[in-house]
Amino acid sequence: KGRFLNLKEILGLGISSLGVSFITNFISMYVTVSQVPLIYDMGDKGTLHATIMYLMASVLALIITPIYGRMIQRTHTKFGRYKPYIIILAPIVAVLGVLALWSPQSLDITQRTIYVYMICTPTLLVWNLWFNTFNMFPGVFTPNQQERADIWSPIGLIMGFAPTIMNAVKGLVVGWVGDIWAARIYGILCGVLGVACIIALLGVKERVFITPEEEKKEKVSTI
Repeated sequence: KGRFLNLKEILGLGISSLGVSFITNFISMYVTVSQVPLIYDMGDKGTLHATIMYLMASVLALIITPIYGRMIQRTHTKFGRYKPYIIILAPIVAVLGVLALWSPQSLDITQRTIYVYMICTPTLLVWNLWFNTFNMFPGVFTPNQQERADIWSPIGLIMGFAPTIMNAVKGLVVGWVGDIWAARIYGILCGVLGVACIIALLGVKERVFITPEEEKKEKVSTI
């Protein structure tokens, strides 16, 4: 009594959470200040460039997040308010992540550094917006706080399976094709599995209750 989600929705949440974890895992593992200079072989100034790239992504996020949040709040579709962004952005984040790991070896250091700024910066920016949107999703699939806690706690354990599974796969791939191709294959596998799993989120209903203020079309500015 007082609960809203059925078993199918809970299963959909678990599967989609696993998909988010697949994508998040390979990006957070490789697209970092310490890993990017190694993957791209950027030389002595690699760490400096990676740090600047990371700061650029953070500053852009500060600017874009309020605008993005306003877009979400004004979104009304038959699929809900949050799901369209989570599902549509998933393949975009996955593709950007794979491109960030591709590290073209035929380019010189200057060209590889430019590639890092052009690919890794938007990867981190879009990934953070997307992942934060998924983290806000528990607030709309049930208004029951206890139900939310009961469901989200075991889902946290489910999300931990993705790194465990893929790290085992990564060890096998590294021994087979080497570090660079291992990162590429690892990213592709995580991206494909992640996007496939996230589709399960379509089976979870959003329960957004419109307040009297929203019914009156209260206008809230981006600021």
